[in-house]
Amino acid sequence: MIEPRAEGSPSGTAFWVNNEGEVYDIDVDVYGATAGAVLHFLMGYSGFIRFHGNDFERSGTAEASNGDTISFGVTLKGIPQCVVITVNENDARYIAQAYSINTTGFSLYLWDLIAGQAETVDKTISWYAEYQPVAGV
Repeated sequence: MIEPRAEGSPSGTAFWVNNEGEVYDIDVDVYGATAGAVLHFLMGYSGFIRFHGNDFERSGTAEASNGDTISFGVTLKGIPQCVVITVNENDARYIAQAYSINTTGFSLYLWDLIAGQAETVDKTISWYAEYQPVAGV
């Protein structure tokens, strides 16, 4: 039986939230047979599973311009499905996009809307990347 985690307790490798909002930690190796059995069992119930920790998600701040490569600082367990970028500047309006995303980082597309061109001067950006394994795989 998986026991509900206590408020403020340290996180495990994964957690599951049921319909009533109870949060359960699961300390399993996501590539082991036990993990697959536990995850298949839980996915049959209402709720969701989310993996967390340095192997699954990273965030940071960087000084970068168009075409620069941003490193996660670690190798994630898989290619992130989500990369969120925020430009922390108020001197123009920017479009920021991640491309060539892999397990170690991404390349930055940074467009200055006011100048109508790719940004060639480093700007402060904040980023968040997250990889979540597909259930049942």
